[in-house]
Amino acid sequence: MLDKISIFLKEAESLSWCHWKSNIRIKDSLKGKTDLDILVAPEQVEIFKIKLKNCNFVEFNSPPWSNYSGVSNWIGHDSNSGKLIHFHLHERLLTGLKSVKAHSLPWNKIFLEAIIKDKFSGFPIIPPPLEIHLLFTRELAKSSIISRYYFSIFKKNIIDEFIINEMKSLLDLSDKKDILKWGNILWGKKNAKEISNILVSKDWFEFTNLNKLYFLTHNVLKKYATKSWYESFFLKVFNVTLRKISNFLSKFFGKFSGKMTLKKEGPIIAIIGCDGSGKTSLNNELNKWLSWKLESKVIYLGSKDMLLRSFQKKVKNNKNIKNLILNKKLKNKKLLRLFFAVYSAQIKLFKINKARYLSKKGKIILTDRLPQTEFLGDIYDSSSDLNINELNFLERFFFKYEKFIFKKMSFFKPDLIISLVVKPKVAIKRKPNHDFDILNKKSIVLKKLKFEGIRKIDIDANQDFEDVLKITKN
Repeated sequence: MLDKISIFLKEAESLSWCHWKSNIRIKDSLKGKTDLDILVAPEQVEIFKIKLKNCNFVEFNSPPWSNYSGVSNWIGHDSNSGKLIHFHLHERLLTGLKSVKAHSLPWNKIFLEAIIKDKFSGFPIIPPPLEIHLLFTRELAKSSIISRYYFSIFKKNIIDEFIINEMKSLLDLSDKKDILKWGNILWGKKNAKEISNILVSKDWFEFTNLNKLYFLTHNVLKKYATKSWYESFFLKVFNVTLRKISNFLSKFFGKFSGKMTLKKEGPIIAIIGCDGSGKTSLNNELNKWLSWKLESKVIYLGSKDMLLRSFQKKVKNNKNIKNLILNKKLKNKKLLRLFFAVYSAQIKLFKINKARYLSKKGKIILTDRLPQTEFLGDIYDSSSDLNINELNFLERFFFKYEKFIFKKMSFFKPDLIISLVVKPKVAIKRKPNHDFDILNKKSIVLKKLKFEGIRKIDIDANQDFEDVLKITKN
């Protein structure tokens, strides 16, 4: 069990709550591999949320296709392992087709009064015999007689193999008398025995038996359905389509989100450092880590965007262009330099506005580099250091326009700056093609950069990357 979960277990031990489904895989959930589905007594939900906040869990919004009334999402971080923890908090027992959940089961009190402790972790769960009834109920709520008949024609089980294995594991942990006892409570004595006999059989998931279970439980389950199966099916098709479109469009447009977002503005975190400090790798790893459940985005704010990099490659590969640019007799070199400087500044401003917009949508923004004006010239994404008195009219126009853009960018204040401090000797080993003197200069300048009004944390990037990543996560 992760340390953060152990701490929360002690924090909330006085409350009435439990992990209510898929308890066979609870070991994986407690290790942060999957989410934890937590059922809480309705009258204690607000207290439970306070306990979560006390343990530094943060509430996130669900995407529209998985946003259910009475269900909320909480994300925490385990500092020792570096893993994210997802608490799926339920005030209601919802089940049914994915993205719809049209059945609201009124079994909260039954479940919470039946709580037992998981023998390995001490985590509160429901008893296996009770979960057997829950498991087949969840599967029935997802299917109809037509869908079951369709699967029977092609001699395929409508029930997934992992669900069949989960039921087998639950049956191995249960006594037939206990299965019958819970059947009497949930379905009534009239049908409980026949239901229990089907469940303990090895072929409960076959077409005939599933239909029997459906008819034996239909009169009870139909009371809990808020929509017919067919309404649910078409709503599921709509939601799945919406999810796929949103996931695709979220790659290009900030308006769309494919994962969970913060209820408030998302933080903007800038990562800066000398070449060889590992800032780009760190950005990518942090984004990968956050993207497990959350909507995050890496935005490059350096001087060389895709177009400039492409141009630079062509210059290197084309001797004629290279010789032309390097030619000392070439006029308007400064103008060409200023033109690209303005272009680069304009791209940075556009990306900064994009970062602000995405942040307002509740997304977590990571920026690779951050423009600054404390040290001018070709260092740490600053503006030009040319002498305005030595420029002609057109050059002055571009020079002033670049300064105007940088003034606009100066109002951009990220929530946090992570400065990766690396020694030049270490940086040159990681970037052997770079100039040592330039790396040394960048290392000195980095220590002098203040970024007034912004919280800044220095991290020793001389150590192994995994250690830097763990420190940054914390």
